[in-house]
Amino acid sequence: MVFAAVLLAALPARAETEPGSGTESSAPQDGAPPTPAEIEPVITGVNLLTQAAVRQAAGPAPSNGRPGPWAEGAIKRILHLYHTRGYIYARAWYRASPDDLLRIDIDEGRMAGIVFLDASVEESFVFRMAITLPGDVYHKPMIDDAMKRLLQNNKDTLVDLSYNVVDRSELVTNILGDIVPARELQIKLVHKRRLGWMIEANLNSTYGLVPGVRFLAEGMIAKDDRFYTWLDVAVPYRRLLSEPDPKFTWVHGLLGLHYQLPALVDGLLVPGVETEAELSYYARTDIGFASLRSGRWLGVGELGFYILPPLLELVVGVGATNTYVFNVARLPPDPTGQPTITPGERSLQRYLVRTSLILDMDSEEKLRTARKRTLRIEETLSFSQSARLLSDSRVAFQYPFQFGLHDLILRARGLYLAGDVLFWDEQPLSGPSMRAFFGDRYWVRETVQAEIAFRGAVYRDKVKLGVFNDIAGFRDASRPGRPFAGADAFGPSVHFVFLDQFSLDLYYAFGFAPMGFSHNFSLSLQSVF
Repeated sequence: MVFAAVLLAALPARAETEPGSGTESSAPQDGAPPTPAEIEPVITGVNLLTQAAVRQAAGPAPSNGRPGPWAEGAIKRILHLYHTRGYIYARAWYRASPDDLLRIDIDEGRMAGIVFLDASVEESFVFRMAITLPGDVYHKPMIDDAMKRLLQNNKDTLVDLSYNVVDRSELVTNILGDIVPARELQIKLVHKRRLGWMIEANLNSTYGLVPGVRFLAEGMIAKDDRFYTWLDVAVPYRRLLSEPDPKFTWVHGLLGLHYQLPALVDGLLVPGVETEAELSYYARTDIGFASLRSGRWLGVGELGFYILPPLLELVVGVGATNTYVFNVARLPPDPTGQPTITPGERSLQRYLVRTSLILDMDSEEKLRTARKRTLRIEETLSFSQSARLLSDSRVAFQYPFQFGLHDLILRARGLYLAGDVLFWDEQPLSGPSMRAFFGDRYWVRETVQAEIAFRGAVYRDKVKLGVFNDIAGFRDASRPGRPFAGADAFGPSVHFVFLDQFSLDLYYAFGFAPMGFSHNFSLSLQSVF
């Protein structure tokens, strides 16, 4: 809404008359100061109604030199006018200057944003185009009519539409200098069947830039079932450390499918199946591999138990995985020599039992992923035909704090591998909680990592500038005896939210580890919700 600032000069005096009489008196003599009754209030922010209608609702100007009590009554009358016309979120403020000039500023109900909850990108675009609000001002008849049309036009996929207006953490300043919360119209979609695409991308030390897509559908086979698939394909252009020049080649691909059956026992039990296939080309110079290609397949049947629905869930899965490695090129003893490719293939099949405990402390309150307080603990026990056991323990934690539009984010990650650990089981040290790459030298079996980050708003909640510090403790497998070591990374960051659907996080990390100093750029693109 564009605020219209209309500053009226001293108008011809009005004689004190009965309300609504409108009888005018002659103008005051030249040089005579106006009396309080001769000063009309300045009313700004009127766009969708007429100034005449608003002034009539406000009533005659005060005549007793005490504008405050009159202004409070006038605002009530003005808001009553707006509310009866359907502008139920209109609000107003007043300010009296020392010379008794009274200013009234009206917010007719402007929405700082319209957000669709539980909506795909396509739905958000299409539905937003169907809602027309002049000046982005909430008007109940128009909103109700738009909701009916959307529900009627999408009756094959939608069960219901509901909406709510909430205060944003974002604050704005009105024309009087008052700081007030901005408001947002949230429209929640309830689907019979939902098809949704999401786009993601990240830049990591092992595969470079890895774009990805996610697809979610509900009710595809049975009522209330859920189908989820994800595909990551790295940009097929890389230069490994042992290679003189970059080249076009397959780098990394991951395809996953997850099908969740309708819930049982009043929604407390959720059965599902998951499968995943991966094919990668990368280097492990820390153990003498200039390059190698690896493939992995995973299949799991699982059952989820909602212990404290919807906050706490326990998921138990049973399945198998198969990993194979081929085209292994070993580094030559002489740095000037060429890598030697080892013929043949090495593979291993394991059977597994996986247990996950998921705590989502804000599952119903805060919808943005970056603002959720979450804890995930996962333990996977797998064994091969030779009965060798591998224990894979992981934990991930996130706890954000909000100060208005500003964010303070705490994250932690832990990994512990024990038993029959092979080199393809080891994980890169760098990741979401260690953004310095260190030449991809560090692959770990045990690590504890922590991150603290601050993001300060520059433009609403759309653009933020931040700083971060990542620390990690781990056992350094690249040195004899695998001694304990530490790494630290810090640097600036920039964060964008665009289309109310995506967040782009850009980082530049300066890192220190036993190998020395490292610095690099990294990024993350993901859906906001």
